[in-house]
Amino acid sequence: MGGTVSEWRILDYNVCLASPKDSNKLPASITRTADEDDTFASNQSNIDDYLNSMILKFITGTEELNKTTWESFKTQMKALGVDENIAINQAAYERYMKR
Repeated sequence: MGGTVSEWRILDYNVCLASPKDSNKLPASITRTADEDDTFASNQSNIDDYLNSMILKFITGTEELNKTTWESFKTQMKALGVDENIAINQAAYERYMKR
């Protein structure tokens, strides 16, 4: 399947965030604004639903994993706001680093 680093970043980011251990949270000392948190939570709910559905389909073979379906998967993840959530967490991290 290959892919670029940025393509894998989408999947890696969401697989990590979908982990029950992480529960979509940044370390306690890094916080999002209230607006960021609302947007993040809304996006992430839809991302998690889609991600979990597609992982199951890919694993069970009900959805073939090929170049076309991978591109479709990435397009849908972006439409659901994965890039926005990455940017929100990056902004929170950058604010933290400026302290």
